Amino acid sequence: MNPIKSVVLLGPTPPPAGGVSIHIKRFAYRLNYLGWPVHILSTTAQHDDGNTIAIGNNRIFGILSHYKRFRGNLVLVHSSELYGLVVSVYCKLAGAQVVQYFHNGRALARIHRNPLLGWLVGKVLGYLDQVFVVNAEIAKSVHHLSNGVAKIDVVNPFIPPLESELQGYIPTGFESGKRIYVGWCGLFSGERAAIYGLDFFASVFRRFVSAGHDAVAVLAAADFDAENELQTMARMKCLFANRVVIVPSDVPFVSVLNVLDIFIRPTATDGDSISVREALYLNLPVLASDVSLRPSGVSTYRFGDEDQCFQLLEKLIESNPGSARVSPPSASPGCEAVLPGDINPDRIKQMIRSFQD
Repeated sequence: MNPIKSVVLLGPTPPPAGGVSIHIKRFAYRLNYLGWPVHILSTTAQHDDGNTIAIGNNRIFGILSHYKRFRGNLVLVHSSELYGLVVSVYCKLAGAQVVQYFHNGRALARIHRNPLLGWLVGKVLGYLDQVFVVNAEIAKSVHHLSNGVAKIDVVNPFIPPLESELQGYIPTGFESGKRIYVGWCGLFSGERAAIYGLDFFASVFRRFVSAGHDAVAVLAAADFDAENELQTMARMKCLFANRVVIVPSDVPFVSVLNVLDIFIRPTATDGDSISVREALYLNLPVLASDVSLRPSGVSTYRFGDEDQCFQLLEKLIESNPGSARVSPPSASPGCEAVLPGDINPDRIKQMIRSFQD
């Protein structure tokens, strides 16, 4: 097998700043640190930036035009959708060694319901060099579809933040006093906005304030539109009884987590949420819906159960007074130390070398 010349990461990159895009950004940083030439083919970026190449809206055709970038390289395809498998096959045919990365199992669940499609996808999964999944549930699904042929590796997708990502954010307008900062992230508008549970969170938060808690909702949304700032602020102030701070979209969310007292993840569906793992890394109490497997340390409530969510919120605040005032663990200044989780420098070296043996 010919030596790998470089590593290609294919998937979303900021903007918007979602969990997968943050993972790709940090993964690329560490690969660069280890001396590996890295190229990112971004499915969301609007223009080229350094080693990031914007594919554009026409993702399939954009990828086809980069045929020469795949030959002899290791390609990690960060897509949990069906189109990602199509891309993986193309990269494999182009001469790449391919890792398909599933950050959630929603598409696989749909594929299971179609026997013919399931058979075809199973063949594809067995054809690839490696399949990365983030939990045992997705691993079981891939194993079943491929009849045990696929080479599956369960990995922890969390890569600790860099020191620069933790710096500088202060929620303006509510700095004084011993207020409780309650954090949320998601989308304010569009078809997918309901998935993130903003209205549910607002209802629980208003009840929390009515119970006598001096709390502030700190909201981060990737789709915040500066041109409609006044309308958005008016809506959020109404939803959160004037006790709300909206975080600018260019602020790293992990720096927001660094000043919170509790983080709430009230999603209707979810993968392995990077924001949840970041919060746990910073010793922050996390309250989340029970719609997916959650990491150890997360308190969960029954999805849609406002009473249970409210009760757990009060319980967590009472048992973790001033939690955000405690210094978090040191972020990684570079890559000198072995990082927690599976995607650390030694792991990366091992992974890349395994494709060259």
